Amino acid sequence: MKKIYIIYERAGRIEDVKGGIYLENKLLVRKQLLFTTIIATLVLCACAKEKIVSDDVSTEENRTVSDGVSIEENSDLAASQEETDVIDHTKSPKSREEVNIDAESTALYDKFLADEVKATFYKKGDNSDLYFLSAFLKDGENYTLSEIIDGEISYRRDKYQENLKFDVFKDSYIDCGLDGDIEMVVEIYFEESHFPLYMIIKNVAGSLKVCFAGSNSGRKGTDIEYNGVVSEYLSFGRESNIENYAYIDAKGDYNSWYENENHRYFGGDEGDTLYDCFNVDSNIFRGVEELRVSFIRFDNEQEYAQFFLLDDYDGEEIDDVPINGVNPYDEARKILTEKGYPIISSEEATTLIDNRRREIGLTDEIYSY
Repeated sequence: MKKIYIIYERAGRIEDVKGGIYLENKLLVRKQLLFTTIIATLVLCACAKEKIVSDDVSTEENRTVSDGVSIEENSDLAASQEETDVIDHTKSPKSREEVNIDAESTALYDKFLADEVKATFYKKGDNSDLYFLSAFLKDGENYTLSEIIDGEISYRRDKYQENLKFDVFKDSYIDCGLDGDIEMVVEIYFEESHFPLYMIIKNVAGSLKVCFAGSNSGRKGTDIEYNGVVSEYLSFGRESNIENYAYIDAKGDYNSWYENENHRYFGGDEGDTLYDCFNVDSNIFRGVEELRVSFIRFDNEQEYAQFFLLDDYDGEEIDDVPINGVNPYDEARKILTEKGYPIISSEEATTLIDNRRREIGLTDEIYSY
């Protein structure tokens, strides 16, 4: 397993918008994401969980058309954000009235919502997590909407003794790959639950396909963009978070793009994780209050890219220069090199991410929509 180490330059932002948590990543590793809330401690430190909560949904007897898949972060997460940029809402799923769906797809989508036709479930695109679809749906087999909903209710009752009740579903529409063939996004809500289940349904030669399944939970948010890009954000509190990016192409296939995993370690009055996790003497990082490390994972080559940023006790970013004769970045580079992490530049990291994007068919034209 190849691992790469990257030096990061500046911290960024994660944006909270009505159309969902929009993860802007056109610069290196989505610089706007990095370090305002920080990702899942999969290797070293356990962290407190932080909620990401969806909009409340009122009970409806009939299906309604949503303005797009949306979630909101709670006040604790919002408080950690220093600024919010203006987001282009044309990236969000659209209503039925805003798109031009062909007659065959219109009929199939309506029949699926009316429980009259089935869609084929594919495990590869299942990131439903909270709703465990792969636990009771079989890969490559066909299901009606009610069979999926009833299966979830039965599974939760049998496995967790939960009395889950269906509330409402909504539909919105996207154009994966911007080829003019419109896909349907179905949002499913259950009573007394703020957390929706999402499915992307596509008409493939007269048959329906479940291209992607995702969910929100107390620590996870999912954003579906109009062009088929899917981003998922998993928070374990301010000390760690993880972002996962994928692309549903024009054929309806799920393509993993990359995963960004961030960790935040503290020293001094904040705790001993900086020294415990890196197994170093406290004097090595003189004047360093915080060490932030990020990994980038590519499924196709199983590569990891790491980079780090150091802050002092006033919360200011430390320059990559000697302090009293010692450069803390040099100390961190030495430790990480000894642990087997080669170092590459941010430009090389950008190339890796862009190459993978084009490899999965996410062209500049589609990506820049």
